[in-house]
Amino acid sequence: MPVHARTLGHIGTTNGMVMQGAQIGQLAGPILLAWLASRFGGWEATLWGMLSFALLCAACGLAVGRIERSRT
Repeated sequence: MPVHARTLGHIGTTNGMVMQGAQIGQLAGPILLAWLASRFGGWEATLWGMLSFALLCAACGLAVGRIERSRT
């Protein structure tokens, strides 16, 4: 039973959208961390950026888990 797709036929499209979203982080993450390093005085400043990205990802994972529990 699909949880995040409307029908079984939409599972491939939904999976592709999830993969594209994951790759946005691969593209933008290093650029944002380099900007933080250049703006705030070195690579030590990127620790807070990486921690905030990690917390954001954990919050998204918890939200997806809550959606899945409510739909099943």
